[in-house]
Amino acid sequence: MHKNNEESVKFVKNILDVIKKNKNNKVLVGVAPTFLSLFDVCKIAGEKILVISQNVHFLDSGAYTGEISAEMLKSIGVNYSIIGHSERRNYYNENNLTSNLKIKKLLSMNMIPIYCCGEPLEIYKKQKTCDFIKKQICEGLNDIAKKDAEKIIIAYEPIWSIGSGNNMEAKEANKICIFIRKIIKEIFGEEVSKKIFIIYGGSVNSKNANEYLNFFDIDGFLIGSASLKLSEFKKIFFNMLK
Repeated sequence: MHKNNEESVKFVKNILDVIKKNKNNKVLVGVAPTFLSLFDVCKIAGEKILVISQNVHFLDSGAYTGEISAEMLKSIGVNYSIIGHSERRNYYNENNLTSNLKIKKLLSMNMIPIYCCGEPLEIYKKQKTCDFIKKQICEGLNDIAKKDAEKIIIAYEPIWSIGSGNNMEAKEANKICIFIRKIIKEIFGEEVSKKIFIIYGGSVNSKNANEYLNFFDIDGFLIGSASLKLSEFKKIFFNMLK
């Protein structure tokens, strides 16, 4: 819940300037502004920037005050949505089952879910991370066809690390991403596991981004507070071009 409409548009224009100056850019860049800013951001983002919703409802319409449907998002040019973010799970009681419904709805609309998984501190301390993550993946991606599964982006975010400044060591984060890819292989097969994007989030900034990029199984980032600062975005972006 950051940046009003004017601030969001200005920020995306600045990002576009950075991207356009790097013609050999092979990095996919996406922004997830508030619902209020999505329409105007879509108008200026073009094909250079992916515009992402922070959430979506799993039904087409109805008496669900305050909610937004996938059809509404798609009608203004939004084709991506974050699903199951830890803050949605923590503050609004969302879970693996509601995430599954949302993922299915997006896929049925030919849209791309960015499915978040990650463990709280008590699970991490008990060394139960893998069990916790496996349950999230298996339930969240239950009954999804292989042809659709490869479109999904999975974001691993250890909850204890988000916004804390206490980022997970890159080697350890990569191990979890490898584990997630292994689960995908078990469910959907090797071909899907190779195609699917697995990104990392959790106190990522310009100072530690390079550490994560050195590992093969981390395909990118879902960045929180550092993404609000243009200077931080530029540094991380240029690091990914190396």
